[in-house]
This record gives sequence, structure tokens and C-alpha cells, in this order.
Amino acid sequence: KKELFTKLISENRLSHAYLFFGEPEVGKFSFAEWVARQIERKGEIEILLDSQFIFPNEKAIIGIDEARKIKQFLWQTPLSSTKRIVIIDRAEEMTPEASAAMLRIVEEPPQHALIIFIANSADSLLAPLLSRLTKIYFSRVADKEIGETLKTKFKLPEVEIQKIIQESFGRWGRVMRLIQESDKGPNNSKILTEEGNTIILIKRIEKDILSLWQKDKLKNSGKIKWLLERVHLVNQFNLNSKLQEKAVEYRIISD
Repeated sequence: KKELFTKLISENRLSHAYLFFGEPEVGKFSFAEWVARQIERKGEIEILLDSQFIFPNEKAIIGIDEARKIKQFLWQTPLSSTKRIVIIDRAEEMTPEASAAMLRIVEEPPQHALIIFIANSADSLLAPLLSRLTKIYFSRVADKEIGETLKTKFKLPEVEIQKIIQESFGRWGRVMRLIQESDKGPNNSKILTEEGNTIILIKRIEKDILSLWQKDKLKNSGKIKWLLERVHLVNQFNLNSKLQEKAVEYRIISD
């Protein structure tokens, strides 16, 4: 899939709306994030400014208010990219009103828009909306691919790689969770390389920024600015990720 999307991105031949579907934890969201990063940051681990991530709210739904925010976001001019990108996780949780609103957006999107819906099943979306999406199926990841990624990207020892492969059942989301759980576990015998820890830290900071933005972007503007600067420092100077994680935790809870 990466080769296909790399080619589509380089040739500017992406569809304006996709559905990534398949079993839970097989890497749909991670791949959508990768696509956004390739478009906006050419793969670099930096904060995404022209990408918006939508999740179900505390009632486990994506309602009409979120659809309105998406429309407003997409019709704005990109800040640093050729596109404005919206990734809707668990799209099957959209209400009928939100689905109808998204259908209208997909039917007449701005030229620079890219919308990626993520769902476990294609049949869970509104039929008229589904018919207008380019569908990409995600199967479980092969053990060999998981092993190569853990070895080259995270520099894990072979015994840890085999343990994660055995417990992940080909689900990439579970792989990432096992990495983090293993790293924090009291009986852990391995320590992630600084590169691996940095990747995890950057993803955590991005989620914190998104959460603060959605709660109250004006009230939290100081924290958001600090977190953006922290990402830049971590990348530029390869700072100790464990110490930076503690600093982030303190800054988030401080007034």
C-alpha cells in the first residue's frame, strides 16, 4: 500500500475521499496518519498543521457538530501543504445527520480536500456515502513485515520481536500497544532505542495537542505553543525522550 500511495501522492492522483476498512487494530489509522504525513511533511516526524483527526465523543458518536467543523476546516486554505486532510476514525459511529452532512461534503469537496474514513466494515456506512468513496481493504500484517519493522525502526532484540509477533496476531495497532506496555512494564528486560522512544513521544504529544485544541484552543493556546516547540526541540536536538515525557506530563496538568 505504501508504494501505491507514494506513487499517487507524487503524481497528484489521489482520490478526494477514501474508506480504509478491515478488522480492528490492523493499522488503518496508522496508515491514514502516514498518508497525511507524506503529503504534509514528506514523512518527517513533525506536527501536522493541515490535518484534522476526528474521533467519537464521550457518548461514542460522531455528530452533526463534528461534520460542521470538518466542513469549516476543509474550506480553509492549507497552511503548509497542498491539501487539507481529515481522518475520521470509527466512522461507523457517525449519526445519520452527520453521515448526510459528510455525503454533501464528499459530493462537492474543495479542490484541496482529502477525507479518509476509517471503519471495521464497509457495510456500516450510509450506502450513498459509501458509493462515493475509494475503498481500501486492510488485512492482518504478516509476521515477517512486523519483525522487519521492529528490527529496523525500533531496534528491538530478537527475543522481544518474537514475543510481540506471537502476541500481536498480525494486528499492527496491538504491536504498538505491546511495545509501549513492554517498555513501561516492571519486569521489562529491554529498553527501546532513543529513536523508538522519540517516535512514541511525538505521537503522544500530537494527541495532547489535538485534545487541548478541541477542548478550548484559545484557553489552551499557551500549552499548545509550548508542545509545538517541544516537538521541534526533540527532533532537532535528539533530547532524552524519557525526561521530555515527564516535562510534557507536568506541563499538561499545570495551570
